[in-house]
Amino acid sequence: MFVVVSSPKGGCGTSVVSTALAALLSTAVIDRDRRLSTRLVDLGGDQPAILGVGTPPHGITNWMIDAAGRRLADLTTPVTDQLAIVPFGSGSLPPTESTTWSVFASALQHDTGTHHTVVDAGLVTLPDSLYEHCDLHIMIVQPCYLALRRAVVDPRIKLVDGLVVVRPPHRVLNDRDVENVLGVSVLASVPIDHDVARRVDSGLLHSRLPDVLRLGLEPLVVGPRHPSP
Repeated sequence: MFVVVSSPKGGCGTSVVSTALAALLSTAVIDRDRRLSTRLVDLGGDQPAILGVGTPPHGITNWMIDAAGRRLADLTTPVTDQLAIVPFGSGSLPPTESTTWSVFASALQHDTGTHHTVVDAGLVTLPDSLYEHCDLHIMIVQPCYLALRRAVVDPRIKLVDGLVVVRPPHRVLNDRDVENVLGVSVLASVPIDHDVARRVDSGLLHSRLPDVLRLGLEPLVVGPRHPSP
């Protein structure tokens, strides 16, 4: 499975949802007892902190400077036996119009049959080829005026397969309101919970997903799952 996770506004929960999806996919059974490993492609730079691993000095931004110099797979940092990060790196992402993005898209698509891929894209606009070839492109939004205002004018909204609503307490807008504003179906709705914040702060989110994330996002993961350890 190849998933791209984006958001129209920072702070909506894109990186946390990406981590949770990657953790769920890493335990998903696809054929009897067979599981595929999962790589989490970090275009935001927060995944090492969320997963409690050291921040590698080299990553995607360094690879893009000299894509022919090494394989993208060489950049992966293991988190568990089934989960690894492709880290952001120490540089800056190239402009959207750079041809390097097409090289990056080809590298990601090359071996999607051997493992799951989750791209934490955040605010980054990716090449059309990535959106066209991914299995699922979801946009993370919160049910608030500022987030929806950004989402309406975000050109990527026309390319998403569905929404994940991250719901703070005491918001007036519901999922149907979000769907009506954006014209896109809500695939999952996840309430903000203090247990999620505690696990993110401790770098242990992937080790035992809080129920609000596991139950909320499991419908996006195809096939039966192993129970959380």
